[in-house]
Amino acid sequence: MADAEPPILERNMSTILCRMLYSPSGWGYTPTSWLSILGPRIQPGQTSVNVAANLVAVGYANLCGYNTKTNVLQLGFLPDPVPARLAMCMMDEDFEYTADFSKQVGKGRPNRWWAMRLTDIFSSGLVSPDNGNVGEVVVALYLLFCGDLLRKRFNNKDVPENGYKRFSVCLDAWLQLLQNGGKDSCLVDIGESNVSVGFIQVCQNDLRSYDRSWTSLANTSFLEHVYRSGVTRILPDI
Repeated sequence: MADAEPPILERNMSTILCRMLYSPSGWGYTPTSWLSILGPRIQPGQTSVNVAANLVAVGYANLCGYNTKTNVLQLGFLPDPVPARLAMCMMDEDFEYTADFSKQVGKGRPNRWWAMRLTDIFSSGLVSPDNGNVGEVVVALYLLFCGDLLRKRFNNKDVPENGYKRFSVCLDAWLQLLQNGGKDSCLVDIGESNVSVGFIQVCQNDLRSYDRSWTSLANTSFLEHVYRSGVTRILPDI
């Protein structure tokens, strides 16, 4: 009996990832490709017209605003678990993929490597965080990395071929990592828990269908939406 054909999303993962990498042949070692991978997870900020135009044209970035005086575009990555999950996979040095059309094999990189690439794109001026808030972006990446470590343990232990298809992790274990510098030696038990955390990307709270304030956290429909999407949000100052 022939194997069942994989779902359409699975069949297109390689194409989606290569598009995110801004390179038709696979992995791209360019600042633009770094931004294209980091963007869906942490929303780096503003960039030049040329960079934004390329990422909007061939990647998954969105144009959110334009300053005519500075010629700077506000670049945004909408809540989407598909590119966010693939970006998460690329932040694991054990992850591999094969581009369907070129058969080129690419590998992910460790989270420390990605942290350095974030430093590079900020220090070079390629991207400027909103209101100059570099700390907010760095903290968001740290929160994600701690969750990634737990997701990798779970997925590799039970369903290694799935490649990070379960987002939620034990809240207690995640908090242990946050408080201990992301060192997994601090973990005692990462088994199942009644309370979990499941975001794989951090986005601005710009949904027009929801109240842009802290009151949205009291909306059960909103909380269910962001949980199922693997999203957490930076709320505006009020």
